[in-house]
Amino acid sequence: MLLVWRGLGFISALIVLAAILLGVLIDSVAGSTLPRWVVNVGVWLLAAILNGLFASRIGTPAPRILIDKNTHQEVTYLPRNDLFWIPVRYWTFIFIALAVVAAFGEPAR
Repeated sequence: MLLVWRGLGFISALIVLAAILLGVLIDSVAGSTLPRWVVNVGVWLLAAILNGLFASRIGTPAPRILIDKNTHQEVTYLPRNDLFWIPVRYWTFIFIALAVVAAFGEPAR
């Protein structure tokens, strides 16, 4: 699997991985008392909450003004935090959408 990130974008992937591992742990401890869709929705909502907190924590980085040594011109550098070319703050909404898909996507048994 190829993971493409820029800045702190990889932390969103780590958040999802941690939420999935926690969901697997809860599912193994609870056994078959919880329906699988409940665990799946909980995993994606937990990932959305943690990613939202992370995205609000890092915020939008301030642009930095740099001077090019060769031309002596000002260059504006705007650091970005992306995962798969999508800014970290938008991954929260993607995780919420995946929670909705998990809630309605799994057939009843």
